[in-house]
Amino acid sequence: MCMETYFKNLSAEQGSREKLGQDIKELIRDVESLTRAVSKDITDKSSTEVNAALDRVKSSCKKIESEAARLGKNADQLIRENPYSSLGVSFSVGVILGLWLTRK
Repeated sequence: MCMETYFKNLSAEQGSREKLGQDIKELIRDVESLTRAVSKDITDKSSTEVNAALDRVKSSCKKIESEAARLGKNADQLIRENPYSSLGVSFSVGVILGLWLTRK
């Protein structure tokens, strides 16, 4: 028996990955525009160092984005294969956190 729930207006896989991707792309655009604005006032050596750092940030962001996508797919697959265990673990964690937070 397979238990699946679909929401037409919400997809966790798309929502979180797309939001992360948009945030990363916006960050890269902001850093690029900052680099262009500042590069007029810095030397060529500093400009090349900033551009190299920007390239490293871009590659790191792409790695993070692909890793997040991979982990999201793995979590989705695990939950679909073990829905009742996942529900039990989620409920237990919620109860423990609720009890812990209400004690303070």
